[in-house]
Amino acid sequence: MKRSFAVVVALFAVACGGGLDGAAGSGTGGATAGAASGSGGSDAAASGGSGGDQCAALAVPSEAHSLSLTFPFEVIAVPTSVDGYVFVEGSAPGELDLVSEAGQRMAIGISPPNAALTGLPIGSRLWFSGYALAEQPVPWVYRRGVHFALRTDERGPLLLAAIEDMLLSGDTLLGIPLDVRSRCTALSVLDQRSPSTGELCTISTEYFEVAISSDPPVTLAPGSVATVAIGGDAYDLALLSGEDKTYPDPSCQPNDSQRALSLQFTLVAEDLAGLLANQPVFAESLPACRMGTDTPPFQLDSASLNWSALSAPPSDSPMSIYGSDADSVTFALPNLGMLTARGLSMQGRAMLERARWFSWVAYSQYVIRDGDGGRVLALESAGALSKLSALAEGVDVLGLQMSAEPRCDWIPAACSSQGASLFDVVYADRPGHRVPSQQRTTVTSAAGSYDAWVGVEPSCGLDPFVSAAFLATE
Repeated sequence: MKRSFAVVVALFAVACGGGLDGAAGSGTGGATAGAASGSGGSDAAASGGSGGDQCAALAVPSEAHSLSLTFPFEVIAVPTSVDGYVFVEGSAPGELDLVSEAGQRMAIGISPPNAALTGLPIGSRLWFSGYALAEQPVPWVYRRGVHFALRTDERGPLLLAAIEDMLLSGDTLLGIPLDVRSRCTALSVLDQRSPSTGELCTISTEYFEVAISSDPPVTLAPGSVATVAIGGDAYDLALLSGEDKTYPDPSCQPNDSQRALSLQFTLVAEDLAGLLANQPVFAESLPACRMGTDTPPFQLDSASLNWSALSAPPSDSPMSIYGSDADSVTFALPNLGMLTARGLSMQGRAMLERARWFSWVAYSQYVIRDGDGGRVLALESAGALSKLSALAEGVDVLGLQMSAEPRCDWIPAACSSQGASLFDVVYADRPGHRVPSQQRTTVTSAAGSYDAWVGVEPSCGLDPFVSAAFLATE
C-alpha cells in the first residue's frame, strides 16, 4: 500500500512485527526489533532500539541524524520551493544558511551538529531542490511538510536530504528509488468508552518502513539507522518516525485532535567535509541586500535553570563557576540550578570565569556581573523592534545607546508585495558607527569595551524581532 500525505512529526519512533501488551499487531516481515527487514532488505546494514518482535514505539538511536528546513515567512497552504543553484550566506556546525539566485532564503539545520559545515566560504555554490508546505487545518494545529535534497552540483553527489511528514514512492529529489510501504498495524485499547456504542475505545496505529535501492538494498523500520553506499559514496540513513494513528470509532476521537500522521527520513553524507571541499565560490552572486553572517559572542543556555524558583524580574542571584571547557562556562546558582554560556572564544571564556552575579533584568534581558553591583561582563537581551527602547533600557547598564534603521529592501517570495526591510544597527559610542544587523563590532562605553552583536530579523509587515549580546573584552 502506498500513501502520500503531509503531517505533524511524532516525537517517537517504532519497530514492528508482532503483538504488544494491551494491543493486537499484524504485519509482514517480523524483524528483530529495530533492525531493518523486508523484501530485498539487509538486516546487517541497519540497527535501532531493542524490544523484541513488537509493533510498538521505540527510542530513536542517539546516532540518528535529524534535519530541518526553514523558509522565512511561509504562507499557510502556499508551497515555498527552490530548484537550482544556491549560495552559502552563513555556516555553523548546526546550520547552513542559503540563498537562491532569485533571492529566496532558507536554512538547513542538522542535529547532532556537523563540524564540516563550519567555515564553509561565504558564496560557496551548491544545488538545492526542495519545498515546504505549511498547513493549519484548525486554529490549534500547525503542521509542515518538508522535502529537500542538497547536492554539490545539479548532477553531483548528495550531501543532505530529508523527507518530513510525507509518504512518497520513487522519490526523484534524492535520485534513488525509495519506496514507503506499510509494515504493521497495532490496535491499542484506551481507558475510555465510545459515546456511540458504550464499548471501550481503541486507537489503530499503522507503521511504515522505507526501502532504499542502495548497494546493498536496505529496508528501514521506524527507529532504525543504516550506513549504505550510493553512487560510490557512503551515507548515514535514518527513519526517525513513520506512523498513522486513527480511531476506528470516530466518536472516540477528541474534538480538538487531528489525525496523527508522520514520516521523518534523513540522509547525510558520511564524508561531508570531503564532498564540500573545493566547492566553487561566487561571492558576486550573493544579493546586495543581505544580513551580516556573524554569530553572537556568546549564547546563554538556561535549560537547566529553575525559573519557577526565581521571583518575577528584576531578580538577582549569586553565581559560581561549576565547570568550563574550550568554548563554554557553566555556572551554579544556589537553589536555582545551572546556567551555561556557550560559543565563547578563549578570551570570552576567561572573561566570564570572573562572573559572580546574575541579574534577570526583564523577561528576556539577562546580565552577568563580576559581583553584586559590579561591572557588567555579559548582557543578553531580546524583544520586538517597537520595544527597542525597552531593549535599550537593558543596555543602559552599559551606558550605551543604540538604534535600528532600515537599510535596504529584503523581499522573499512569500512576502508578496508587503516586502521586508533589512536593518543597520547604529551605536552612539562614536560618530558614524553603523553596522549591518547580525554583524559583530566593538563598542566603547562608560562601562568599558564590549564585543557587540545585535540582530534585527526582517518580517513581512510585522514587528521585527531584535536580539542582542554584549561581552566584555577587557
